[in-house]
Amino acid sequence: MPAAEAARPAWVRELQAIAQDDPRDAIARAGAREREATDIGDRFWAQLALARAHGAFDAYDDAAASLHRAEATLAAWPAATDLHRLWAALVRLDTTWTHIEPALAQRGMGRLKDGLARLRPPDGALECEARSVDLTLLIDIDSLDEAWLAAEALERCARQLRLPELEAYGSYSLGLIASRGKARTQADPDEHFARALRVLGDQPYRLFRTTLLKERGVALRNVKRWEEALAHLTASADLARAIDFAPGLAGANISTAVLHVTRNEPARALPLLNEARRLLEGHDDGFRLLYVGRYTVAALAALKRPEVVQAIDFARRWDSASVPPNERALLARALAAGYASVGRYAEAFHEVERAERLQEDGQAMAADVQVLRLQARYAAAQRDAENSELRHRSEQARLALETQAAKQRALWAAIATLAVLLAVVGGLVVRMLRRRRQLADLALRDELTGQPNRRAIRAYAEASFAQARQLGLPLTLALIDLDHFKRVNDTLGHAGGDAVLRALALAAREVLRGQDRFGRWGGEEWLLVMPGTGVAEMPAVFERLRERFANTAAAGVAGRHGSTFSMGAAALAPQTATLDALIAACDEQLYTAKTDGRDRLAFVTA
Repeated sequence: MPAAEAARPAWVRELQAIAQDDPRDAIARAGAREREATDIGDRFWAQLALARAHGAFDAYDDAAASLHRAEATLAAWPAATDLHRLWAALVRLDTTWTHIEPALAQRGMGRLKDGLARLRPPDGALECEARSVDLTLLIDIDSLDEAWLAAEALERCARQLRLPELEAYGSYSLGLIASRGKARTQADPDEHFARALRVLGDQPYRLFRTTLLKERGVALRNVKRWEEALAHLTASADLARAIDFAPGLAGANISTAVLHVTRNEPARALPLLNEARRLLEGHDDGFRLLYVGRYTVAALAALKRPEVVQAIDFARRWDSASVPPNERALLARALAAGYASVGRYAEAFHEVERAERLQEDGQAMAADVQVLRLQARYAAAQRDAENSELRHRSEQARLALETQAAKQRALWAAIATLAVLLAVVGGLVVRMLRRRRQLADLALRDELTGQPNRRAIRAYAEASFAQARQLGLPLTLALIDLDHFKRVNDTLGHAGGDAVLRALALAAREVLRGQDRFGRWGGEEWLLVMPGTGVAEMPAVFERLRERFANTAAAGVAGRHGSTFSMGAAALAPQTATLDALIAACDEQLYTAKTDGRDRLAFVTA
């Protein structure tokens, strides 16, 4: 076993490999490990392995339950280290990224990378697995140049650590990127898929092979190598049936149906789409059913069958704000074609307009996510620069000591001179200070809501943090983020979204105590500072604020606004070094609340 693997028990690695072949077997083995564990560390690793096995099988609710148990075990484990916490963070991100907004996933990855940079000694296996998740997220946001470099790096580290499924995933990802026509090389995408299969060799990995074969078929379909594509898609479906993997079978059926629609064979596509719908309904959260709906509408529109109207209604069920705008734009265009096929041209035109707006939203979202990644890179570079500056300052300190006495003499002379000057212009200074206080008050208020802005709430948080540390008083901070706020703006308009923000600010003023401060942290995100409050009190605070917000009218919005928020709270602990560390803990808890379903609180003692 490579030395980098030593921090993770060998049996955990074996269970992960089994999960990529027969997830049910991995689930059974990990469950037995958890039940029989007498050591808290073994229980933690078994719970993480169980979460990943459920995630591999697309059983996301079961994965979340296992992950919650692992995190509870971690909190009760005195010997837990940063390494264990980073593994838990990796598994949470790996099993939840499909259910959260891309920007939120990128924030989670940024925190994970920061933790890896501070980890001593480094853990090669953890870093390599983090590369695979980062690669997945890059492909998801269509940042394909970065994804290409990440896939090559993943191949290298996986080959060095002898992790064949990760090396194969790197090769597979290169094929996926190349098939989109944006590769950094002119190599045939199929060469990368073939290399991935060679890396797997005679090792089964049947679950991974279903996806690999499907995407290889899709790549061949995109270059119109129809028969080869159909052969790989059929092999993927057969393999999914062999391990009773309904999502994999549905995915192969959908990709085969797309091939038939592309070849103008809509009648051959419909039975495959109907079987995919039967396999997925009640089990899928809409990720695949969105495609079922889209291509069912496309097939029925091509056949000009009246059932297209019912298919449009079904497809709309999966058109939610959590779906990337570019995918929603493609669905809107399919709906437009469906309406046009039955002569409902006004509705068709409306869908075309909506598709164009969604396309613009997609471009804006991609830009926002890229900004997040650039900010993370800047932060890393800044840390390096700060370390260099600290070394430089130590040398400067020596020189400063030599001149300190001279500076003090000069300072006393300057003070005497300034005292005379201040006596002359005292009245003017008083007037200027009054004016500056007025301007400062305006500068520290959020223009939209009247609440403290980021600068003001951070200043209050810094003062509260210093006081709590000095006097040993409790202090709790919380980050609050409105759920699906983009959907609110899409539904109510930006004026309606502003009204919902003001309603939350009003609700906070009515339920919080005098020493508490509630300030706008940015966009739809807020920071709550609660001196003298322990984290155990936060559930009651959350419920009061949630109830008052639900019953606070949003000006100009008819009826209840229907918006909710998620809260991540963290209490000051003796080991909390800085205010930023406390806020980062709140951000991690907010991420947990979001990934656990939103409209809820997650909290911890930092």
